This record gives sequence, structure tokens and C-alpha cells, in this order.
Amino acid sequence: VYMNIEGSEYQLMNQIIDTGYISNINFIQIQFHNFVVNSKENRKYIRKKLSETHKCIFNFPFVWESWKLKN
Repeated sequence: VYMNIEGSEYQLMNQIIDTGYISNINFIQIQFHNFVVNSKENRKYIRKKLSETHKCIFNFPFVWESWKLKN
């Protein structure tokens, strides 16, 4: 999954995580945007939840980050 959806990534990622569908996604490359209200807190929460199922491959905050499903 490659995601650059100009601020809607927070809502979509929360939905994917909350439904458990996240464990069906092998690779995620996402750009979190910092113009969204509470973007730092939201990104921190999503990264915490992602770390339960995925390993961060690279991280350039609010530029690009990549995650791989843990074995």
C-alpha cells in the first residue's frame, strides 16, 4: 500500500488498524501531513499501533515512512 492522500491518511489508517485489516497488509509506505489538526499526536498514536504488527523500515517524519509486516 502506497499512501499519500493529503491529510486523510489519519482517518484511513485508524480505520484499517481498528478493524484489524492492518494484518493483511505486507508493506505500507505513507506520508503523514503536518497541516492536519493534532497531526503530531495522531501520527504518534498510529505509529504506536503499527509497531504492534509491523516493523518500521525507514522514517523521515512528515515526509515518508515505510513499514513491513512482522513475521
